[in-house]
This record gives sequence, structure tokens and C-alpha cells, in this order.
Amino acid sequence: KDHKVLFTYGGSLEAPELSREYCVKDLSNEGKWTRFPSHNVRRKSTKSKLSDLFRIKRGLATGNNKFFILSLAKIKELGLPMECFKPIMPSSRYVPTDEVFADYKGRPKLAEKLFLLDTKLTEEKIADRFPALFTYLEAGKANGVSASYLSSRRKPWYSQENRPTAPIYCTYLGRGDKQSKRPFRFIRNHSEALATNVYLALYPTEKISSILGGIDKVWMYLNTIPAEDLLGEGRVYGGGLYKLEPKELGNVPIDADAI
Repeated sequence: KDHKVLFTYGGSLEAPELSREYCVKDLSNEGKWTRFPSHNVRRKSTKSKLSDLFRIKRGLATGNNKFFILSLAKIKELGLPMECFKPIMPSSRYVPTDEVFADYKGRPKLAEKLFLLDTKLTEEKIADRFPALFTYLEAGKANGVSASYLSSRRKPWYSQENRPTAPIYCTYLGRGDKQSKRPFRFIRNHSEALATNVYLALYPTEKISSILGGIDKVWMYLNTIPAEDLLGEGRVYGGGLYKLEPKELGNVPIDADAI
């Protein structure tokens, strides 16, 4: 029971970049060993968790972003109908700030304007009403898009999962190195933009309605959560790349008194 286990990370087996010993007794009470050896053993916390405030889901998986997500310029070039597209958040590198506002059409005010193909119309109706879109779908069939794993399980194959817009998106991957104090970003979304699975979508629970200042105050608090708390719940890959799954983000402790 007093045995100690050596955890190492980085470098080589003989000369690791980081190493630390932990008591078996402590490890038996810790459910997340991927936090070692970068972090200390956590003591049992009585704090609330992020999952108390949000239902957290991974963003949409289209099955083929190149086919289903088009720029506004490309849609116009191909003569496709805008009513069959929904605005979607671009990759975080094209989102320069942590707050995204909407234009008069509900689209995000960003330089990179992307749209997701999503319609429930049958192919017969599309052929009759929107010949250019029908031609585009036929090209997708010829290139095997309709036969891909996700597309083949949707009816129709070019429709997307029914998912509402989230008021907050969290970046999916981040680096927790010395130069990056914020491995993950919480982006306040005022637009109608959906998001792909490069983001986690945060949908408020009823508890947020009782917080003075509502979703905006909670969002500002999220960006003050210590990096160690976020990194401690995630998983790390080679080169210091951290990743957060929905349940892991939900397990991040929060200080309810600070909101």
C-alpha cells in the first residue's frame, strides 16, 4: 500500500523530460492518470462541475467537409441556392477574437464565411427547383461522397444531424506548453452558426437562467478557468498536444461562488 509508481514523460526512457513518483494509495483514488506526471494528485473536490451548467456535445461530423462546407464565393460561382445552406463557424485560426457577432442575416461577422449544405428536400424536388444543386449532388455521388460511412446512414444522404446553434463553442485541441497559457478557447457565439467537430458545443442547462448576468457572465468566467484545471481533465499526445472530450470538459471543476 505504500509502494510508489514512477511516471515519466517526454525525452527517452533512460532520460525522460519529466518524471515523478506517486503513491499507489493516491493513484487508486484518481480516475485520470493521463494528468501525470505533469500535475499533482487531486484531493476530493466538493466544487461544482462544468456539466452542471452545460450539456456538452461534439460539433457536427459531416463525413466530408470539402464537399459539404463551401465558401460564399464558391456557392455563388456554382449557382447554388443559399436556402439549402446554413452558416458554420470556420476553424478557430479564422476566429481572431473570443466573441463572434452576427450580421443582419444571423451570419457570423468573420472574414472567412463558410456554409454547410443541409436540406431535407428530396432529390426529385431538388432536380425540379434547383438544377445546379442537383448537378452538384450527382458529382458527389460519382466521387463516392454519398457512399461514405456517415452519408450512407443519413436520409437523405446530403442532410445533416439536427443540431441547434450553441451560444458557446470550445476549441477541441490545444497546446499546454510554456508559451500557451490558454490551451483551449471558449468562444461566445451571437450568430446562427453551427460548428463542426473541431469544436465542442456548450448548451446551457436550467441552472444558468438563475445566474445574474446569464450566459455572458458564465462565458467570461469560463475564460478565467486556470489552464491547469483544463489540462488536468484532458489527454495529452506527442509534442504536448492536449485534447478534451465532451465528458472531460464536463468534469472540469468550477467555482460557483465566482460566477
